[in-house]
Amino acid sequence: MTLDLPTASHRRRYTLTEMNTPRTLIAALSTSVLMLAARAGGDTVKLTDRPAFEDVVVTGYRNDRLLFRGVSGQTLRKPVTEVEWFTCSQRPLLSDAERHRAVDRGRAINMYERALREEDDAEWRRLIRMRLCDTLDEAGLFDRALETYLDLLREDVASQPPRPSRVGRPGSPRNAAAAKLLEAALRDRSLGDRRLALRRMRLDLLLIDDRSPSAGAGSDAPT
Repeated sequence: MTLDLPTASHRRRYTLTEMNTPRTLIAALSTSVLMLAARAGGDTVKLTDRPAFEDVVVTGYRNDRLLFRGVSGQTLRKPVTEVEWFTCSQRPLLSDAERHRAVDRGRAINMYERALREEDDAEWRRLIRMRLCDTLDEAGLFDRALETYLDLLREDVASQPPRPSRVGRPGSPRNAAAAKLLEAALRDRSLGDRRLALRRMRLDLLLIDDRSPSAGAGSDAPT
């Protein structure tokens, strides 16, 4: 009598004699359970204005696209700009940030920053920075969003991450801090042609602040 059980690399046929060996039985069954659990998936990917992909496995992030394996086993690739939120069991801090970005931006920002400190993979770090930049911008923290955006540019000068757009009130301290960041970036030759777009951002900021009755009169969202 024989029994077929999958192993990590192939399906192996165990004889009855082998199955009577406790060590062999435990190893075979343990491997089978782990493989079935991996196939099941426990991640979720929610696209904007579309139903969530549930019970998937988020497998990576490449070329500004989130990669995940669906219940059919097919690998899907979705632009991260279309992803409203997602969870990844392999990255609990990032998952926590994603779950809270729409309901508690303060917590989300804290979780993104913690996830960034602990992440070693360059592509995942880029994704975390992009999500952090968006969340800071949505929270009205324009100067901090701009700082994160500039970090993204310095990591990959060929990339095109979305720019923060929620400028502070005219004459506000956040605008002043953002202006200093832009002035420093304009002197950074490593940014190459990107400085042209940054120069336009600086001019736009000057125009906004010129409408202020007095410098520093505005206020901003709290840190």
